[in-house]
Amino acid sequence: MIEDRNVWVNLKTKMGPISIAWGSKGLTRIALNESYQPIGKPSPRFEKFLDRLSDYLSGKRVEFNVPIDLSDHTPFRQEVLHACSKILYGETATYGDLAMEAGSPNAARAVGQTMAHNTIAIVIPCHRVLASSGIGGYMRDCPDGLEWKRYFLRLEGIRL
Repeated sequence: MIEDRNVWVNLKTKMGPISIAWGSKGLTRIALNESYQPIGKPSPRFEKFLDRLSDYLSGKRVEFNVPIDLSDHTPFRQEVLHACSKILYGETATYGDLAMEAGSPNAARAVGQTMAHNTIAIVIPCHRVLASSGIGGYMRDCPDGLEWKRYFLRLEGIRL
């Protein structure tokens, strides 16, 4: 959902467009393969984040330290997304691992649904979460989602 309070910018990448939204509480959305109308002027903190995101997309190891707004998610999903944000660059976890980390060891399917609805891709690195039997899915509403997932994993040196 696009809200007027957000500042929107677009980046062009090898894989396609990325639209990024920043609101009063911080980062609110990173949409892959989507290009929204740019709105507003990025703040200095948002500009710094965009520079770091560009570095990441050019293959540099980047740690994101940015405020994020997860208020549109349920408390369970917020817990899972916070647990996912702790998966380090170049590492992976399974849906089951993330369920354990979030304190719900029998909720691997619910974790998968949370990853499919992650609104802040890359910063909350749902691409690093794999099925126990393989790559798993990626971002329900993202055209070519699995290609993006493979792209981000390759950027981080992860080969499947």
